[in-house]
Amino acid sequence: MNVICRLFSVLVLVMSFRAHGAETVRVLLNEENQPMHFSTQYPVHLKSDQSELTLNHPKMIFKISREGNMWLIRLAEKNPLKTPLVYSLQGKKLFIQSRSLHWDSSDIQFPVSVAFKKGRYQLVGHMDIEDYLKGVLPHEMPSSWPVEALKAQAVASRSYALWKAKHHESENYDLRSNILDQMFRLNKINESTSSPLHVQEALQATRGMFLKDDKLNVVKTYFHSDCGGATDGARNVWGTENSQGSIRDVACAKRSSGWQSQWSLDTLNKKISSEFVIPGMPALKDVFVRTQLKSERAEWVDLLFSNGVLKRVRGEDIRRVLGYDKIKSTLFAIQKKDGNFLFSGRGFGHGVGLCQHGARAMAQAGQTFKDILTHYYPSATLRSPLPAQPPLGEIEANRAVSAL
Repeated sequence: MNVICRLFSVLVLVMSFRAHGAETVRVLLNEENQPMHFSTQYPVHLKSDQSELTLNHPKMIFKISREGNMWLIRLAEKNPLKTPLVYSLQGKKLFIQSRSLHWDSSDIQFPVSVAFKKGRYQLVGHMDIEDYLKGVLPHEMPSSWPVEALKAQAVASRSYALWKAKHHESENYDLRSNILDQMFRLNKINESTSSPLHVQEALQATRGMFLKDDKLNVVKTYFHSDCGGATDGARNVWGTENSQGSIRDVACAKRSSGWQSQWSLDTLNKKISSEFVIPGMPALKDVFVRTQLKSERAEWVDLLFSNGVLKRVRGEDIRRVLGYDKIKSTLFAIQKKDGNFLFSGRGFGHGVGLCQHGARAMAQAGQTFKDILTHYYPSATLRSPLPAQPPLGEIEANRAVSAL
C-alpha cells in the first residue's frame, strides 16, 4: 500500500509540472558559497542519486545546505509548523521539482538542481531550449532592432546552446548565464507574452532551427557585438577548434566604433605580473603587437621585461587580463607616449562568428535572416526543427515508475 501511495504521489507531482521538450539545456543560474533559500506554496519533490522525499507544507520557506555527503533541507522557523523540521538526503547532486519555486525575486517554473563544488553551491535550471531562448534573445540583442537580425541571433543562440549541451554532458551545467556563454535572465521566460513583439516573432519564426556543418554536427556558433570591419576564425583568435577565416563586413567598417584605453607602465606591470609568471620577477619594460591576423587583429603581443626576457601572448589574452571593458577588441594598435601605453582600436568583442551590428545593417538593407547566417557562417547549413519527443514530464514519470 505504501508503494502504491508513493507511486501515485510521484506521478501526480511529476505530471503537474510544466511540460518541457526533449531538447533541455542546463543553465547555471547562480554560484555562491552560501546555502540556497527557496519558498513555494506548492508541493516540492527533492531527489538525490540515493534517496528522495516530497514536502507539502503550506507556504514553505526552506534552506538547502551541504554537510559532508548529506544535503540538509531546513524549513524556516516562521513556517506554520511549531517545530522547525530538518530533512536530509544523501548523494552528490540534489534535484528539485515544483510547480513554482520562488528564488532571488524570481519564480522558477522548471526543474532545478543544486551541486556543491569547491565550497560553492551551483544552482542549475533544467529548461526547454525554446524557453531558455526567451531569456536570452532580448538580452543579447536589442528588441528594437529589425526582426530579421533577431531571427539570425535566435538561430545562432540556439545552435550555440545545442553545441554546449552536447559537449558538456559530464559536467553539472551546459551554459553560464553571463557573457562567458550567453546573457540570460529569468524574468523573460515565465510568460510567453512578456517578451517584446519582435522577440516573440523571431523565436516563433525560427523555432527549432539550428546550424549544422557538412558532417551534420551542430555548429558552435560564436557571435559578438561589433567586428570593426572584419570577423575572424576561432582558431586564429583563441588557438582552439578549426573554423572559417576572416569575413569582411563593410557595414561595420563604416561605423564609428573606435575606442582608446591608456595605461601607465606601472599599472600594466601590476596587471601582467599578476597573470603571467616570469622567472626572477622582472619589471615590464615594453608591450607591442608582434603579428596581426588578416582581419588586422592583434594575433600575438610581445611583453618585454627588464631582464631581457620576452614573453609572447595572444591578443585575446591581453583583453582578458586588462579587462574586456577596457580593451574592447583585439583590433588594436599600441603606441608608447610619455611613458604611457595607448591602445587604440575598433569594434567590440572577440570578432568570431556573427557580428550583431553587421546583422542589423544587413537587415536594415532588406536582407533576410538566412542571408545573414549564410554571410557569417558560410560553411554551415540551416536545418529544420528537431523531431518532436515526449514531454519531459512523461519521461520523468516513466523513470519514477521504473525506479520503484
